[in-house]
Amino acid sequence: MPFSEKPLTVPPPIEVAGRHVKRYHVTADPAGIAPEVEKAAYEILPELLPEPDGTPPATFVGELPPILHERDAWVRHLLAPRVPDLDAYLADSLPEGTTGDRS
Repeated sequence: MPFSEKPLTVPPPIEVAGRHVKRYHVTADPAGIAPEVEKAAYEILPELLPEPDGTPPATFVGELPPILHERDAWVRHLLAPRVPDLDAYLADSLPEGTTGDRS
C-alpha cells in the first residue's frame, strides 16, 4: 500500500485536569475518529497529565526541528518511494548548528 498523508482535524483547545490541551486528531478514516474512541481517549487523558503546580508548562522547543526533519526524512526515503532507501534515510540529517532559523 503506497504512503499517503492522513486526514487531520484540529478541534479547539480544551482544559483537562487544570491543564490546557491542544488537540490534533489524525486518522486513516476520512470520517474522523470514531466517537467511542475519542470518548475513551478523553476519559483517560486526566491520568496522563501531571498535577498542576502553578508554574507555566515547560516545552523544550529545541527538540521540535529535529523531530520534524526525521518525520519528513522517513516519509521522503522510506514511505513515499516505490523502493525504500534506508541508506538515504540514514544519511539525511540536519546540519550541525542551532535548532533555530531553519525556515
